[in-house]
Amino acid sequence: MNYYLVTGGSGFIGRYLVNRLIKDKNKVINLDIKKPKTIFKNETFIKHNVKNKIKNIKYKNKIKAVIHLAAQTSSIISEENPQLDLLTNVIGTSNIIQFCKDYKIPILFSSSMAVYGNKKNNAKTSLSIYGISKKFSENLLFHHNESINKVSILRLFNVYGPGQNLDNLKQ
Repeated sequence: MNYYLVTGGSGFIGRYLVNRLIKDKNKVINLDIKKPKTIFKNETFIKHNVKNKIKNIKYKNKIKAVIHLAAQTSSIISEENPQLDLLTNVIGTSNIIQFCKDYKIPILFSSSMAVYGNKKNNAKTSLSIYGISKKFSENLLFHHNESINKVSILRLFNVYGPGQNLDNLKQ
């Protein structure tokens, strides 16, 4: 049985992923600031904010991969409070990188379409602080790629569906 560490495993995408990994007969360590309504069999929940270094993870030598979903995801909030993006998205990713370097664990990173610009700026520069924070996190991952076992980055576009938090209108 494989172990996976999922940051943000209590969030919208995270719950689907944790459930799927468990259905595929894996064990999941869910690292999140909020406890999910239901903890699945073979899921271990650890309350943790990625802004802080990761310590005392049981089975760390058995983890097959870290799937890093934890992030501040609202472009509106990133403009209102850029420090939150820097702490959560950039410092948080840096902490995940350090953990993965220490134990030679591959990372799958959830980035965003927000890293792209538009035709006016030749699509080279993000249009939001959120996009800049995700792009900076990608650059950190590329920089450390050789000292980590493997880095994969997914740039997600317009994620929505059942279970989405519709209370947060700043998404």
